This record gives sequence, C-alpha cells and structure tokens, in this order.
Amino acid sequence: MAMASQRDPALQLLLEQEFRELLSTRAIIEGEKSLDLLQGLLVYLAWYHFYFKPHRQQIYQLSQLAVAMAVDLEIVKPTNKGSGTTAVGVSDSGYGRLGQEVNEWSSLEAKRTLLGCYYLSTCLAIAFRKPNGMRFINYIETSGLALAEAQATASDSSLIYVIRIQRLAEEVGSAFGYGEPEGSIILGAERIQLSVRAFRTQLQQIMETWPVGISKSTSIMMAYQATLIYIHEVGLHMENPTPTTSLLRTRHGHQTFSATRTDILLGCLEAAKQCIECFIALPLEEIRICTLMELSRLTYSVIVLGKLTTDISLGLDIATVQQTANLGTYCDSVIRTLGDLTTTKTDHDIKDMYWHFKYVFGRVKAQYEERIERITRYNLDPGGQPSLKDLSPLQLLDSLEVDATNNNEAESSYMPLDLQDFVWEDMLADWPTSLDGSSIS
Repeated sequence: MAMASQRDPALQLLLEQEFRELLSTRAIIEGEKSLDLLQGLLVYLAWYHFYFKPHRQQIYQLSQLAVAMAVDLEIVKPTNKGSGTTAVGVSDSGYGRLGQEVNEWSSLEAKRTLLGCYYLSTCLAIAFRKPNGMRFINYIETSGLALAEAQATASDSSLIYVIRIQRLAEEVGSAFGYGEPEGSIILGAERIQLSVRAFRTQLQQIMETWPVGISKSTSIMMAYQATLIYIHEVGLHMENPTPTTSLLRTRHGHQTFSATRTDILLGCLEAAKQCIECFIALPLEEIRICTLMELSRLTYSVIVLGKLTTDISLGLDIATVQQTANLGTYCDSVIRTLGDLTTTKTDHDIKDMYWHFKYVFGRVKAQYEERIERITRYNLDPGGQPSLKDLSPLQLLDSLEVDATNNNEAESSYMPLDLQDFVWEDMLADWPTSLDGSSIS
C-alpha cells in the first residue's frame, strides 16, 4: 500500500512509518519469523527509494535481516517431502505464523521468496559495495528452474534469467576484487582482458537462452546493461604501470597495456549509455513501478559516464569521449521525465521523491557542465585528493542536500531524501583509482 500511494506523499509517509513499527514489533520484539513478514520486507526494500533518507538509511541493514529470516525459515535449502517437519511461519498457502506444520518446504511461494531475497541482497551488495549476506548456492538455480517449469504466475518463467545475471555479477565482483576492504588483487593487463572477454561471453550466452519477448522486461534489460558496465568497470581501476615494472621496459609493453585499458573503458562507456537509454525509453507509468534496483543502475551509469568524460588520467581522448557520451543530453531527458512524474507542481506542495531526483539531476548536469568547461578552457585536470571509496550510487545520494531556503521549502515539509550539499566537481575531481584502498594493476 505504501508503494502504491506514491501520488500522495503524505499518505505514503504515514503508511511507511506504520510498516516500520509493525516490522519492529513483530520481527524484533516478538521474534516472529514468517513468510508473509519476509515478503513484506522484500517489497518494502524493493521500493525503498520512496522513503530513502541518507542520514538514517537502513536498506543494507534491513536486507541482512531479510537474509537472516530466510535462513531461519530454512527456505534456502530443500526439505524432504512428507517428513512432518514443522515449518517456521509457512502455511499450505505459503503464508502463516510460527509453528504451523506443512508437508512440503519447497513450495512455489517459498521458492519465489528465496529468489527475491537473493536478488535484492546481491543487488544491494553490488550497488553499495558491501559484503553479500546471501551467496549463490545451487538450490537457488534449482528453485528458479522449478518456477520456470511451473509458470504459476506470469513472471515465473523469467526469474531464472534475472538470477543468472546476478550470479554472474557476483562472480565479476569476486574476480576483480570490487569492494575489497583491504589488500589488493594483482592482475596483469592480459589476465584482465581475458577475464573481461570471458564474462562478456557468459553474459551473452545468458541473453541467447532467454525466451522471445523477455527483452521487453525493464528490470532484466537494465540488469543486463548494468552487469556489462560492471564487467568493464575494472578498466577504471587499472593503474598505469610504474617505470620500475617489467611492463614499461619495452615500448610495446606499455602500448599493449594502454590499448587494453582503452578498449575496456570504451566498452564501459557504451554499456553505460545503453543502460541510460533503456531507462529514458520507458513509458511514464512503467517508470512509476521501477524498483530501487533500476534507479540505482541509472545512477550508477551516470556516475560512470561522469568519470569517463572528466578524468584525464584515464588516457582517453576527453573531447571525443564527451561527445560520444552525451551525458548532458541524457540528464536533460531524465529531468524531463522526472518533471512529468512528480506531483509537486507548486512551492506549497509536498515534495515527492521524483521532485528530489529531478533536483539532483539538475545539479548534476549544471556542475558537470561547469567542470567540462574548466577542462576545455584551461586544458587542466583539477585533480584533488581521493574522497570517494568506490562507484556506489549511495555516495552520490549521501553527498546531496536540498537547500530549503533556495527552494522555498518549509521546515515541516516532507523530505524523503534528506539531501546533503552536492558538488559534482569535487566528486569527480577526487575520484580514486581504486576501491576501498585496493588496486588492480
């Protein structure tokens, strides 16, 4: 109900608060573990952007609660039929309370919940560069295949492909050490190039196996494009070899490294463009039901394009890349779309989530263009000290703040995004060459 009431931000806020109180009472105070409570939590997390407040956001924490609940409910593994096992919170219909006995653990409802839990946990871990509380296991694939065979609902046949894309993204993160808290994973240019090609091939094979018409699914296509970006993101973290390394002892060795990195970066640029185009091509009503995953992928794509078009140290032809990326035009398209979606039409209206995102992208575009002008006019790289740890969209939102005075916003107004001051120039100028202190060279 909270998600469906997006046209009434005040009502949505009240419903969200009621859900949080209900969740804390049943899950924390009463210690309840039930499939319906877990499903409610997953739905809440899927559209968390309607209630997102960076200064107190709990999305990762709540996703781990969902994982823990799934483990306690034992839906993460098959159970022998007819064993008389007491299911924790699962009834014959897939819903219920504690202590109800069922004859079949692996119900279709439980399988869908497991897949949803894995999908959300993996997406959030990748987007925010946090440890993933639910790694892929074979039973997840088995559950996806069982749902595809049963086709009890319209979406059952496509879930297996979403899961396979997420599994590949999980493998990419592990291979390239994205988000490693300490240490570094040393990979040579040739090894990185072979890995990128192998991951691209696997992703292409997944696409070639899905049914006709599945490409119309927004979530699947944006997941596909975002994973393609994720595969090529390694190019942003490849450090140029130092003169003491064997690679620079020959001119050919240095040229090989530069060519490899350039190819990977251009692949990253193209994938980011495709992901943004996938979003802006959507009808307005379809964007209204987009989940946090789609919006985080849109933001991720914009961050990557911003990095590619303003970081002189990457060794790309900045002028050509800027023209190819066309980030300003993409921002204009997103801003127009968000303007059509928002219910905030006057200064006296409560500002909804779409208004805040429109404001964010307006600031992004203005400060991005200011940075481009500085680079073009003075032919300088502003440089700066690293302040961002990774490419997480969460950090863009963390660095935003709506100026209540300039936007004529009363103190009592509902602000789902309690944004902090955002400086796009600083964000890109201070971009690190590594993730969380790790480097790939």
